[in-house]
Amino acid sequence: MVAGTPPEAIRSPRGLNVPETRDSGNGFKQIWPILWQPFTNRMRTVLSLIVAGTFVGGVPAYAHHSFAATYLEDKSLTIEGKLVDFDFRNPHSFVTLEVPNGEGKVETWAAEWRSSGRLIRDGLSKDTLHAGDHVVIMGSPGRTATEHRIHLKAISRPSDGFKWNQGNR
Repeated sequence: MVAGTPPEAIRSPRGLNVPETRDSGNGFKQIWPILWQPFTNRMRTVLSLIVAGTFVGGVPAYAHHSFAATYLEDKSLTIEGKLVDFDFRNPHSFVTLEVPNGEGKVETWAAEWRSSGRLIRDGLSKDTLHAGDHVVIMGSPGRTATEHRIHLKAISRPSDGFKWNQGNR
C-alpha cells in the first residue's frame, strides 16, 4: 500500500476496489472479502438461494425410508384386538392395538399405515376408527419381534363390516 493512500482507493487488476487484507494471526490472510466483493448484489442473492436450496432440498431425500428396512415385507401376520388409538397424520398414520398373546397377557402393538392424504383419497378420515373398536389387522411383521410392530396392509372391523385392503387401491 502506498503511504497516504486510503484503502478504498486501492484497485484490483480488474479495476474493482479491494479491501486491504489483514493477518488473522495464524499466518493466513483473510481473503473472504476479496472473493465476495466482485459479485453484485443480485449475484450474491442468487448464489445464497442456490446454497440454501441445496440444503433444504436434501432434507426430504434424507427423511424418506423404505418399509422393507423396518418390516419383513415377504412375510404376513394377522393380529386381532381392541383399538387404543388411531393417529391420523403424516408421514404415516398409526393404529395402536391391545392384543392378547398366547399366555393371556395383553401386548400393545403399533400398526404403521399410509399417510393421512392417501387414506383420505381412499375414503377414510380421522373419524373412521375409534378407541374401543374390535379390529383385525393383516400386514408385514416388524424385523424385531419384541417391538410388536406391523406394516398394515388390510384392516377390518367385524362389528359393522368395515374393510380396507391395500391391494384394492
